[in-house]
Amino acid sequence: MKGDALLIGLLFSGIAGYLQYRNLKKNRGPGIVPRVDEEFRQVRFDASDPRLAFDGRTARVVHEWREYADRYQTELIRITRYARNPHGEYFYFMSEGKGNPLFRHISQAAAQAALGKKYVAPPHTA
Repeated sequence: MKGDALLIGLLFSGIAGYLQYRNLKKNRGPGIVPRVDEEFRQVRFDASDPRLAFDGRTARVVHEWREYADRYQTELIRITRYARNPHGEYFYFMSEGKGNPLFRHISQAAAQAALGKKYVAPPHTA
């Protein structure tokens, strides 16, 4: 009798686990990555000083990290990027893929502090 109860419990646990896995897989879809990539490519900032101009199509992503909702990394909620323009100026970009990214120019000191060994000084200050 105890063996039967154990088998039935294992069977139900297995079925519940499979259904949850299938539901997670079905609901994930492509996620936010394609939307964030498109938002990044669409960022354009024209400035009177060309060193401060930014074009997401030509900028070089220096560092990117992804923030997940859980420790199993099944639900991506935010992507943050540090990018450089051709003049060596750094920019901060953060998006949740909802069409309203945070974007701003950051100082060389802030970029150096955030990027550590990945930081490269711009040509006009080297």
